Amino acid sequence: MRRQIIFISLLNLLSVGVSATEVDFSKAYVIPQKEAINEIQIGGIMVNGDNYSITNSILLGFNPDDASFHLLSAGQQILDAELFAQRLRGTTWTGTYSAPQNQYVTELYFQSIQNGFVGGEMIHKTADAEPATFLRAKVVGDIITQYLVTEHDESVWKNAEDVVDEEQFATITATRSLIRMKRIRALEAHHTGSGWGTNNEYRLTLEDNRLTGSVGTPSDKFSNNDAMTGNGIIELWEK
Repeated sequence: MRRQIIFISLLNLLSVGVSATEVDFSKAYVIPQKEAINEIQIGGIMVNGDNYSITNSILLGFNPDDASFHLLSAGQQILDAELFAQRLRGTTWTGTYSAPQNQYVTELYFQSIQNGFVGGEMIHKTADAEPATFLRAKVVGDIITQYLVTEHDESVWKNAEDVVDEEQFATITATRSLIRMKRIRALEAHHTGSGWGTNNEYRLTLEDNRLTGSVGTPSDKFSNNDAMTGNGIIELWEK
């Protein structure tokens, strides 16, 4: 009964004056705070009702005396770059990877996203019933959310953390994510030719519900040259 009372109270605060029918915590995430003693802020809470959806964040306080949390505040999130990234968590994307020598059926599963870091699992295989060439590998990297804003009468993509001017916020017309990931460990691998590269990098752009980009080998040294060699093309859609 106690849990039910807490849930009803939270639901009332999150409903923002509307009778909510569902609270979705599946994409919720911790919002980092510099001084978060006995407090935790959680964002990405979706309140769904008839023909509407509201994104909220809540601030919880921790009581060390009885090891319980209590709701301090709840508010609506108007625009949140982290939430845009978090919506990828737990999703699966399928499509093709066209390499210089072959084309592979490809699947990407996003397992973890937090504070700009992303981790998942990438699968490549030839289209044969029993593929002679395949790879299942762990991939990790970073994700950057960008907004398309108007600047000096021109539309430009800017990193979300660089858009701090209220006038620029008002001009946002689109959002996208830039994702870079590297293979860190092969879970399964077989190749009839030269083998799978251990240093390959995926450079992807999420825009208009489509992941597209290139796959190649970056330089073996950190420098101003950010080009890759042996580039292939990858194109994925959410499953």
